[in-house]
Amino acid sequence: VDWVELEDFQQDMDVNYFGIIRTVKAFLPMLKSQAKKYKLARVVNVVSMAGLVTGGFAAPYHGSKFAAEALSSCLRSELRNFNVQVVTINPSFHQTPLVTGMRQKVHEMWNRLPAWKQDDYGEEFFQQFVANGVDLPESFMWRARVVEQELLASIEQVSPPPQIIVGSDAKFSFLVMRHCPVWLQDWMQQLAMNTAVKPKIMT
Repeated sequence: VDWVELEDFQQDMDVNYFGIIRTVKAFLPMLKSQAKKYKLARVVNVVSMAGLVTGGFAAPYHGSKFAAEALSSCLRSELRNFNVQVVTINPSFHQTPLVTGMRQKVHEMWNRLPAWKQDDYGEEFFQQFVANGVDLPESFMWRARVVEQELLASIEQVSPPPQIIVGSDAKFSFLVMRHCPVWLQDWMQQLAMNTAVKPKIMT
């Protein structure tokens, strides 16, 4: 939160949350009409595991994805009586421009910080963040083709599950974390990441 501007939050919300709202509202009359005629219609929203579990230094993205997940849950309840299904696709780290371009974006974010704020954290802390927030996800990214296959399945199946988790890491470790108490989630995140280096201002 300390490294990003308010505009970054607004941009992520506009794309990941309000984008879904605009699209759903535009097509909802058609979907209700289709459901009345054929007894079935479906909304498929691509969300993310970032809408189910959180990590540090991605607050704009997590916030927008949690909002998209909550919106989808509300839609599911509201549209049930119209026979309109709502499905979310929740991938973990996959080889998409968003993930593969993360290294450049992180360095741009750091370089635009004022010198005094960079000094609060220090270069060593920043390099630790790159190792945890960029190098680690890059080491276990899945092929984007897997997400495409799940999207197709969510359309072709007669009764797909309301929430489709994509990626073995998401299906197991992330889901286990999601059902743990918050204090245990925090501990597991600290255990998984190297957090030995503290912000420079705290040393």
